[in-house]
Amino acid sequence: MAEENELPGTRISTAGTIAATINVTFSPQFLALLSEHLYSSPNKAFEELVSNSWDANATSVHIHIPDSLHADTAAIWILDNGTSMNVAGLEQLWSIAASSKRGPLASGRKQIGKFGIGKLATYVLCNELTYICKASDGVIRIVTMDYRLVDEAGAKHLESLPLNVREIANEEELEKILSTYELGAEIGTLIKSGVPPTKTEDYYDEFGGSQSLVNPSSGTWTLAVLTSLKDSGKSIQAGWINWLLRTALPLGNSISICLNKTPITASKSDTPVQKNWKIGPALEFDKLELEDGTVINVEKFDTPYPHVKIESVGEITGESSLFEDNIRGGKSDKIRESNGFFVNVLGRVINPEDNLFKLVDLNLSVLAQFRATIRVDGLDNQISANREAIADSLELKIVKAFLKKLFNLARREYNKREETLFSDVNKVKRDEITSVPAVPLNNLLKQVLEHEENLPVFVSVENKANFITEKNAWIEATKDNIGAVLEDIQFEDREPQDLLAKYDLKTRHILINRNHPFAKENSQTSEQRNTLADTAVADLLTDAYLLNCGISSEVYYDIAQHRDRVLRALAQIRRSSAAQIITSLTDWTNSVKPFEEIVGDALEYIGFSVERYGGNGEPEGVATAFISPTNENEKSVYSLTYDAKSTKHKKAQTGNLHIAGLARHREEYNANFAVVMATDFQNGALGAEATSNRVSPLKAATLAKLVAITVGYGPVSLIKLKELFSIYTPAGVDAWVNSLEEEMKNSFSIDLKIFVRALETLITPNRIDILGCDSIAQKYRELGGLEGKPSRTDIAQLCRGLSLVAPSIIFIDPSKGFDVFLLTKPAMLIQEIQKQTQGLPKNLKVGILNETEST
Repeated sequence: MAEENELPGTRISTAGTIAATINVTFSPQFLALLSEHLYSSPNKAFEELVSNSWDANATSVHIHIPDSLHADTAAIWILDNGTSMNVAGLEQLWSIAASSKRGPLASGRKQIGKFGIGKLATYVLCNELTYICKASDGVIRIVTMDYRLVDEAGAKHLESLPLNVREIANEEELEKILSTYELGAEIGTLIKSGVPPTKTEDYYDEFGGSQSLVNPSSGTWTLAVLTSLKDSGKSIQAGWINWLLRTALPLGNSISICLNKTPITASKSDTPVQKNWKIGPALEFDKLELEDGTVINVEKFDTPYPHVKIESVGEITGESSLFEDNIRGGKSDKIRESNGFFVNVLGRVINPEDNLFKLVDLNLSVLAQFRATIRVDGLDNQISANREAIADSLELKIVKAFLKKLFNLARREYNKREETLFSDVNKVKRDEITSVPAVPLNNLLKQVLEHEENLPVFVSVENKANFITEKNAWIEATKDNIGAVLEDIQFEDREPQDLLAKYDLKTRHILINRNHPFAKENSQTSEQRNTLADTAVADLLTDAYLLNCGISSEVYYDIAQHRDRVLRALAQIRRSSAAQIITSLTDWTNSVKPFEEIVGDALEYIGFSVERYGGNGEPEGVATAFISPTNENEKSVYSLTYDAKSTKHKKAQTGNLHIAGLARHREEYNANFAVVMATDFQNGALGAEATSNRVSPLKAATLAKLVAITVGYGPVSLIKLKELFSIYTPAGVDAWVNSLEEEMKNSFSIDLKIFVRALETLITPNRIDILGCDSIAQKYRELGGLEGKPSRTDIAQLCRGLSLVAPSIIFIDPSKGFDVFLLTKPAMLIQEIQKQTQGLPKNLKVGILNETEST
């Protein structure tokens, strides 16, 4: 057929002089196979073409792939020195699936191909597949299959297709034709050199079994050329093909394969081996039990090489190993899994892209360090035409049971090592928590740092600009000393929404976020801090263990976020509820909880991170606001010292407040503001003294109103709240809070009844649901007949307020900001708010708290 883009010189598909015509004959199955593209992966073409070279008794195969395959002159080349084809051979080659070609090779090799359709794998890569052959008669013949002719036939009944067999006068003429295409000149040079084998290091065959050495043929060769490439052909990458051939075709010493002038050697890990099991007399079992209870005997032999024999399957050779470290591949397209199970049939791995071999319920930590390579030719009859599926048969069940038995040997050895590691902890000094084995963390970080993968979310880098320096320093410090992986556990100040614990790459410390709500609630005493540190270490090492086992980063992220939500919910539930705080502040009688504790709880509800002190000469605490700067010169935090003055009198006496001392607290603790809390303040000199010392007096009832506003209308902006702490009279503070309430009231327009109805239409019955604020806002607008309002930000603000008063029912993710978690039926929300707010003064039932009155 005519070409859209003619190449300069002679096209490979038309070159030469027509000497004969052969007919491509098709079995009835052919078009069905071809329409399904026969192979799920375009990379299979390389497996098939090299397998054809093996079956042709080749000892040398050269594959050439240009760096770019998008040019019209791009071609993919596979050249071997095997027994080639004359006219009759080419006609037999293109008798598609008419009969099996399986039979013993004269060399003694076991033949891989049996269906005669392997060449069709090239259909997904190119429009033209050309074979150029020099057979024993010395004639150079060339035949091209143009798959577009098959496509044009479509659904028509296609029994045969004529192909011209063309002859090339000599190798010089051939060289001119080949040089028209990229890398063609290099192929011509290899042909003139007799298709020489590539010298490689001694091949270690981990699959075992016999090796059939072949004498190379004299002067014969076959060249397969893929031209007019399709999109899938243009996307082929040499690095990936290198990995595929290393893994899928460990054919042994009798054949050398070279890709772009580089020898391909068998895939082998350089990680130290903890224990190796050869399949043979030393194997530690002699029976298998199938799932139905059937017991199968395993016979073990030492000669002519170590192997076992199993009824229905026959001979099995190979080995399995448990490595000392993780051998899972990285994320690069050029690096794939080297752990797992690899099953070789007739010299070819049949599952290079399924390293589990359909086995389930495996211990992932063991699997990450385990590799089994077996050769079992007895599975050959169970393999499908495209070599991508295995029939569910007795043979397959036996092989799977055999592999599971090998895996259980490794699991037993792995558990012994783990028990030894953890039992050694008993020998260290008391309180040396860093002696806990950090093997999973070490293995994980080695993997991600060496392969330049994304760091886990729990790993902290002090300065991203210096990441390379920190990475190299970590590798150097830990390469010979696993104990250096975990140097210390420390508490540090971070934003409350950050994770509870992180691992610092530079210092190799576990850093616990003392501002995380769970840490705030569980670090009041040294005993609590020790328990918190233990929990953080266990969680972080378990996280490393999960990732090291092969759990995807996406799944791990969901697990980590879920745990963080649970920790925050627990901290919130254990604290006094917002309603209790409001009630206590409006009518404090010193009956249940000290005033200073209630004040600290109130500040936390408003949004501050609170560090509590209360010792002699200290403030009651320091409250820190973590905010997002609005300009480059603005600080991301501000803090205030606070003191709570309880009194038997209705109003705190000015002299008892020690205003000057409160100002000193502010300076000593490097705070920006100072606040004093009391049930009420005595009139008189307070205003002047507070102003001169810049101390803000805040009445308990006013603080209660701030909590009520936070719950009723959603969190108050901490940037906005900063204005309050520059007001130094009780009346001025009250006026500012009243103004804030009016402002938030005017901007609040959400009907709680519509909100609950929106939730009910979105949830899945009888399960915990995660809803986005976007979808809630959209449903609310539909139900309310509104446009534009409320926005997702409005919904998020409402949900933050609701989660303060009803944390057992609704929770919003503080890190993402727009994920809402419903822990029970939405209708329970109104009931819970009504229950929580029964005793509140009417003037403090604002926003959603007020709406429940009429709901």
